[in-house]
Amino acid sequence: MLRSNFISVRASAADKGFYSPLSNLRNLLLEYKNSTTIEGILYIHDNAIMNVTRLAEDRYPFPTHQILSTIGYDSSRRQTNKKGCQQYRIFPDKHFESIDKSKIFQSFEEWNKWSNCEWYHSEKDYCSGGQLRMATDLSPSLDKLREPDGSILFTGFGQSDFMFVPTLLADIFEEATTPHLKHGVWIECAFPKVLDNVIQRTQTQHRMIPLCTSWDYGTIRGTMQMVKSCIDSPEPYGILHPFKISNGLDTYNRMYNNTNRNNKGARNGYRATLGK
Repeated sequence: MLRSNFISVRASAADKGFYSPLSNLRNLLLEYKNSTTIEGILYIHDNAIMNVTRLAEDRYPFPTHQILSTIGYDSSRRQTNKKGCQQYRIFPDKHFESIDKSKIFQSFEEWNKWSNCEWYHSEKDYCSGGQLRMATDLSPSLDKLREPDGSILFTGFGQSDFMFVPTLLADIFEEATTPHLKHGVWIECAFPKVLDNVIQRTQTQHRMIPLCTSWDYGTIRGTMQMVKSCIDSPEPYGILHPFKISNGLDTYNRMYNNTNRNNKGARNGYRATLGK
């Protein structure tokens, strides 16, 4: 049925979305990089809702010359002297430095104590551990991620619920992505560095898409109350996340109908997604 309607389906790794969204996006970009009709690949979490009008900036056809994401990328972080989670340089000999190179640390633990980073994932093997393995991997494939001093510079972490990448960037995106997958770097620690590397090498424009969510786990996050606050907000959100179909079909249908009405910040244009 799907194939007869020109819908292609791929089986992905059952890794709870830790790494597969990055590999899926990379693989599809490579698959369609020579297409004459497909100009970009869009990845989005399976429990997210898109405001297509916001993504397209109310233009048709859809603008495909930019990278779109929910990551708050700021190139000035590459010169910052401020403390921040996952903002450091890692060198092949395993030592860390602040981004502006004014501080030297012999280990992640030293850096972590200095930075006062309280992000739970920062010290995990799937974040800083994977980044350390990348920096100490002397394979030629890592050369394009390194700075002139030999370090790999990380500019922070970020929400990785969505990204759109033009197909013309497929090869460079693959070069930036594969080392993260090889060394087991979780998407919220990997996507920001991938984005940084692609922008630095190509000067491609990046547009941040505002994300509406809630961090109030157990009460508001993923509920109709969260959805309503997003709809009623004056901010023209582009992505609403999360809202799972497991809330029940009646509730999901009500949410879907509500989000397709006008919100204060944007014309109607929300679309739900049911697959990753």
